[in-house]
Amino acid sequence: MMKFFAVVCFVLSLTERGEAILKKWNLDANFENPNNWDTKKVPCGNDVTTIPEHSPVIFMNTQATLKELQLPSNAEIIFGLNAGISFSDAPYPGCNKSEYGMTFAAITPQPWLDPASWCPTSQSSPGAACVTTTPLLDTEMVPCPYDDVIFPKEHTFLVDLTSAGNAKFKVKSLKMWQETFYSSDTISRYLNSSYGRRTFPLGPGVGTDRFEFTRGCSQVGGCPCGNDRPEIAKQICSYAGQRCTRPRCKNAIQPVGACCKMCGAVFNLTTGYGFNFENFKSAVNNLFSKNASDGVKLYTSLTNEGWVQVVLSDSDQVKSLQWAAVLRDALKTDINSGSHVFAIDHMIDNYGEPYTPPGPDQHTGDQSLTTVSLAGIILGVIVGVLLIITIIVVFVFRVSGRGLFLPSMPRSTQPRTAAHIDPGFANPLFDVSPLDDGNAVFREMELIGTSQDDQPTFDVTAKENPLYVTTKSLFRDASASDDPPPHRGVAVTSTSGTIPIGHPTGGSDSTI
Repeated sequence: MMKFFAVVCFVLSLTERGEAILKKWNLDANFENPNNWDTKKVPCGNDVTTIPEHSPVIFMNTQATLKELQLPSNAEIIFGLNAGISFSDAPYPGCNKSEYGMTFAAITPQPWLDPASWCPTSQSSPGAACVTTTPLLDTEMVPCPYDDVIFPKEHTFLVDLTSAGNAKFKVKSLKMWQETFYSSDTISRYLNSSYGRRTFPLGPGVGTDRFEFTRGCSQVGGCPCGNDRPEIAKQICSYAGQRCTRPRCKNAIQPVGACCKMCGAVFNLTTGYGFNFENFKSAVNNLFSKNASDGVKLYTSLTNEGWVQVVLSDSDQVKSLQWAAVLRDALKTDINSGSHVFAIDHMIDNYGEPYTPPGPDQHTGDQSLTTVSLAGIILGVIVGVLLIITIIVVFVFRVSGRGLFLPSMPRSTQPRTAAHIDPGFANPLFDVSPLDDGNAVFREMELIGTSQDDQPTFDVTAKENPLYVTTKSLFRDASASDDPPPHRGVAVTSTSGTIPIGHPTGGSDSTI
């Protein structure tokens, strides 16, 4: 690890500022671009070619032979050096004739805020290639307030500035062919010119004050792009989000400034004393430069919220997580030793979870079952089966008329008090309990049964009733006498309850 720090310190000592990355408009309206034609090929000698109404200014930088060229009245073609068009009715060898002719298709303005319209480059020459060794997140692909913007010469363009509403585009400079603009006044005059209106069609009622120019970033710690602000990022992602593909990992990440989820890891860092953004990028790039062939992309950016963001991404998250562990160890070691290399004070990392694509005999759903979810499913099935069995048992016993055998409760050993005295069975004559206050209701006596077996029995012999000595008066018909009964009622009391006696009319004794 000490050897690694020595190499990093050597790199930092040689690096002051990184090479400036320019933003170049990646589209054009050139005649020789096959993507600008509906057949996706350049017209040749056997083709009938049509330029439709409302086409942009077309730049032609080649020699072409055509059978026929149909132009609207307002068409404009700029011929480059040694460029020209010739016509011939003779069959042209090597030219496959288009059955329905060919039409110029690049007639729709392309949005300024679409990341696909731009590419970073290190040169301003017309044929400068896009830089792929330093990938940028979606919001940083669109020109930032401190970027130099280039529309290459020997090309014509059709740019949409109105889809962003009334928002103004902030850049450091804008170069169109041989002219470079640094102020809002000069670019406004250009937008009002004939060629400017064909390149940046604004539409009726739209002003030409669409640009603001800055002096660039002079802070050693770097300046955030600012396109990750929600109001701008939403418009950028409305275009880039249409091209998102499904990541091949379970827990994909979506860093600040990215419109699509990706596989990999993201680090959010806070800067310390002496932080230099260009030096930091050089140190991190040097750590991973020898591993570029592994397919791991490295993104380094400053967010609008003040974080230094480092993103490692690949197609399946395997290599990116391996190198994320290397970077994490290097940053952690530097922080613990005083942050003399990266000048970072704090680190927050977020690792996604690797994902193994399902085989031919596996499901292809969005999520695989985890151990916890599988255990939950098994437990739910067991509970459901037990519930169904319980319902069936209760239903069978209710239909068959049998009761459920429940265990008896143990007898209480609590001393019997007045509150625990057995009130006995109901008195059909008075409809009161022997313990009531005497407010009985006069009722006819009802026989419980007709046989001896149906009559109640008692554990002890009842006391003799001195008022009645015979059993005749016990079951005498109450309607046989009109005289009211001399008493409200008499009950025989035993240890197991009270027994109501009918309407006595005689003096015979009766015992049960």
